[in-house]
This record gives sequence, C-alpha cells and structure tokens, in this order.
Amino acid sequence: MNSSATPADPVALAERRARLAAAYWRRNLALIAVLMFVGFAATFVPVYWAPELSGLHCFGWPLPFYMGAQGAMLVYLLLICFYAIGQRRNDMHFRRDLAALEARARNGAAITEGRDTQ
Repeated sequence: MNSSATPADPVALAERRARLAAAYWRRNLALIAVLMFVGFAATFVPVYWAPELSGLHCFGWPLPFYMGAQGAMLVYLLLICFYAIGQRRNDMHFRRDLAALEARARNGAAITEGRDTQ
C-alpha cells in the first residue's frame, strides 16, 4: 500500500459506485426481459397458433399439445437455468468492477469514468 497516496474523493467514489450499481441493474433487467419474452412465447405461441402449428410434431405429438402438456415446463426449467447462469455472471462482473474501484480508491488513484482496468 502506498502511504503517500491521497485518498480518493468520497463523492466521486460514491457516484462511481452508484453508476456501477445502475449498470448492474440494467443488465439484470435486460436478462429478465429476454427470458420473460421467451417464456411468453413458449406459452402463448403454441396456444394462439394451435391450428396452424398442429401439422408440426414433437416426439410423435402435435406441437401445441406437446407444448401444453410438458414442453412449456421444460422451457421454464431451461429459463431458470439460464437466469441462474446469467445472474451469476452478472454478479461476478459487478463484484470484479466494484473490487477494482475499491482498490483504486485505496491506492489513491483517480476515480475515472468507464470500466476500471488495472
């Protein structure tokens, strides 16, 4: 640790933390929006277009029947898995960026805009 380093401006540090948190939340909302759209499509499309999709078969059953019986549930389970993986990645990026910001502040480096790199 550099003893001659000047402490970082607390206001700039707080503003940078707030921007990191806002970016984290935007990524979280984008992930949720995409997964909700896929879930809506898996639920709504087979029901709404059942007559048109009845010619398509999945494992020997008409697609709308299969999606209504069990296919949609499999899609929901996959969505949960994708959300868990995506959110874990989002959390990892947020923790890494926050740790880099804290390290820069401890070392007395200027708090800059954009992604913190070391």
